[in-house]
Amino acid sequence: MIDWTRVRLTRWGNWCKGGRRTGYPVSSAFIHANEGGRCADVTADMPDDIQEVEDAVRLLSYSLASVVIGVYARTGPLWWKATQLGISRRTLKRRLTLAESQVDKYLRVGVDTCPEKVIQGRILT
Repeated sequence: MIDWTRVRLTRWGNWCKGGRRTGYPVSSAFIHANEGGRCADVTADMPDDIQEVEDAVRLLSYSLASVVIGVYARTGPLWWKATQLGISRRTLKRRLTLAESQVDKYLRVGVDTCPEKVIQGRILT
């Protein structure tokens, strides 16, 4: 099950990046300065399967959600992502494992029925 959750998180991350593949840019950032990712395109409708993952990521605590966003929705090597988050690579991997298992649980149970939704005080619409 966790493998399928990783596949869904990868799809979610690719959608957040605007459908770009992960990796290093092949041209200067100045060439694509005004393109942005999906967050810049407010007219793009989020597919239902991507929305489910988005809702599950929203339920995570800040420390876990920032790791998931950093790993799946941003490009670069793990050591750079850990540096950007201000944590060690080992901590990044530990938090990522925990976050993936929580997202897996949320996706299996259903985001609307998770008790964490009430505990964390987050309301999903």
